Amino acid sequence: MKEYLVEINELLKDVQELDSEKENCFEGFSHDIPKSVKEVRKRRATEQAAAKKAAKTTTLKRPAQLKTASTKEHEACGGNDHDEQTIYQMVSINCKYKQTILKLLKDLKQINKRRKDLENSYSQMRAEVFKIKQIKLYKPVAGDVVDEMFAGYLNKAELTISV
Repeated sequence: MKEYLVEINELLKDVQELDSEKENCFEGFSHDIPKSVKEVRKRRATEQAAAKKAAKTTTLKRPAQLKTASTKEHEACGGNDHDEQTIYQMVSINCKYKQTILKLLKDLKQINKRRKDLENSYSQMRAEVFKIKQIKLYKPVAGDVVDEMFAGYLNKAELTISV
């Protein structure tokens, strides 16, 4: 049992470290994203929220009311030169963080494998502990107020006596 708890704590520690690495990576990635891309993402999120809200109240829109998201984003960015610069900038940022993200994914797969191995190796022990821990509750006679009160106290005390 002590070995199991030690291994669980080690696994939890590794998960916390991985989560910290992920947060650092995403914080850096978010910091490197161009302002124009952040604005487009923010506007897209706002439009999606409004569309969900509108979808609940209205049924269909006329084709004249629909406009593709890429056209809106293209207009918002202001043209091809800006788009090409933003695209190249995002490609370079993605390349910068690709290896880190792949490492994080590899580490996550290893942690999941360790978790599954841990579950498999200690599954018998966990089943036995669950059986021991499981307490049969006293079931009172329906409608008998005294028996229901007695069952409440007996079950609260977690006593396993035959009545």
